[in-house]
Amino acid sequence: PWVMAHDRLSRQIMEAIALSLPAELDLEVIDVLPGKTSSHYIAVFQPTIADYDVDAGYAGLEEAREEITEVIAAEITRRSMPDVTFKISPKFDWDKLKG
Repeated sequence: PWVMAHDRLSRQIMEAIALSLPAELDLEVIDVLPGKTSSHYIAVFQPTIADYDVDAGYAGLEEAREEITEVIAAEITRRSMPDVTFKISPKFDWDKLKG
């Protein structure tokens, strides 16, 4: 049951982030993973453009954190707001890997 609750909460957090993520950040949320505790989650983002400035991406996510957190809090079915850490994963060029 705890794993199922984590899966459901991860999906809810992911959907809320997708709704609230500013388009100008050029990021998409690709996964939300359970963290070290039951109240910690890791949101994983992927750049949507080539030559992405990761430092600027983290700065933009921190600027948008309050708005993102408000949407997460409104969307999840839980008494307390989990702590969400942001992680930007490099964008893979699948065509190069295939070739």
